[in-house]
Amino acid sequence: SFELQLGRHTNRWTLAVYPPASPDEPAPRDVLITTRFDEATLKRLKQGEKVLYLCHGLKNAHTGPARFASQYWTAAWWGNRFSTLGVLCDPAHPAVAQFPTDGHSDWFWYDVLQKGVLVDLTDVLPHGYRPIVQGVPDFHFNRLLAGLFELRVGRGKLVVCGFDLQSNLADRHAARQLRRSLLSYMASDAFSPSTALSPEKARDLLTPATSSKR
Repeated sequence: SFELQLGRHTNRWTLAVYPPASPDEPAPRDVLITTRFDEATLKRLKQGEKVLYLCHGLKNAHTGPARFASQYWTAAWWGNRFSTLGVLCDPAHPAVAQFPTDGHSDWFWYDVLQKGVLVDLTDVLPHGYRPIVQGVPDFHFNRLLAGLFELRVGRGKLVVCGFDLQSNLADRHAARQLRRSLLSYMASDAFSPSTALSPEKARDLLTPATSSKR
């Protein structure tokens, strides 16, 4: 941290120093990174493979924008179910073990959340399911909004990430470090999602509206 004192007044800033990494750092050989949840991706999951789905461009009935700033004034007047008050996460989860975070959003999350999406898992997954990173919903709606979560689909293991972890990583150090942390987790024995979702429900949840069956 960096601290500045002037007379009786003190301010303190938390700093992060990220390890050097290539923005083109390859994924583990047994992890597929994709921005398309199509039949080819589903086939890989059914065959028991690991998939990291970057869904920051996904638009369907289950998704809405992720925001760093809190909902202005009150969602009762001009909000919607994606009105949020930052994000929460479990800093002890191995998926974020190499990313500097507490249990809530701070400035390290600012760039990561830009142009990201949240996925509404309400009524899709069992009661009590907790995403790795979730939006804090406005109490008028109280939805389960996930920015980062893991599932079993078929025999495969899936991580869904609503944040852009592929664009301009040479200059986006936090996004690059979160990507590194995620891939390290997915390559480890600790990666073992306990909640299953059928391929059919996964297709409905994670494909664009134009190709979803509704």
